[in-house]
Amino acid sequence: MFNIGNLRQASTIDKEIKKTRRYFSGTHNNHSRVPDRYWLLSLLLPDRPARILDIGPNIYVFKDLIDPRKRAQYEYHSMDLQLNYHEGWANEHIHNANHDAYPFENDYFDLIIATDVIEHLFDTDTFLRNIKRVLHPDGEVLLTTPNYGSPGCVLKILQGKMFHAPLSSGLDRYCYQEHMKYFTQRDLMPYLEKMGIHGKYIINQGYRTLLPFAENTFVQWLFTRYIYNNLIRLSGRFAPEIIIIGGKQVSQPSFLYL
Repeated sequence: MFNIGNLRQASTIDKEIKKTRRYFSGTHNNHSRVPDRYWLLSLLLPDRPARILDIGPNIYVFKDLIDPRKRAQYEYHSMDLQLNYHEGWANEHIHNANHDAYPFENDYFDLIIATDVIEHLFDTDTFLRNIKRVLHPDGEVLLTTPNYGSPGCVLKILQGKMFHAPLSSGLDRYCYQEHMKYFTQRDLMPYLEKMGIHGKYIINQGYRTLLPFAENTFVQWLFTRYIYNNLIRLSGRFAPEIIIIGGKQVSQPSFLYL
């Protein structure tokens, strides 16, 4: 269902990354680094009509980054702790993924999106069972979560530091307060398999798709890019973000380096 072919076209990827950067540079969500998975979604969306469930939606993905003409072919549902869209094209459901039952029939959705949701939940078994129940047998799920086996996290532990500092500010403190679970790519895949969600694609992103701005100096930028890209090529276990496309069908996952 996913249009994976788009991820094999460098010009298409570059165009989408630039569009995402322009969006972030013009909003209060502006970061020194573009979130490293949101630009993927509009490239991966199916080209045919589909029922879509977005769990814990990032409101700009569909509202601002998806072509409005493309929305019409989707039956779009979002589940979150609050209403985000207030527009007729989105079917919104106030929902707590930790303990509320999903208000949908079995095998209902062609596509389920859960970008950086699973690490916020204490009952991840129920979360994954619910996804499997409402996912169509031929459907797919896009699941992302931080990789706590990445070099940055490992170096913190070796230095005697915590993953996220409770006395920090901004994103680091937010992660300390909000993240309940800490996943690595090596352990997450068998866990998903056990819960009946089988990986089709694992996406590993190179420096070009991850960081929009140079480091403090050209030498720092060049060094960081060289080290980062070679680690990712060696193994996705080094990636800062785990990006998985899976489904109910048993399959052998393919690795895509972008």
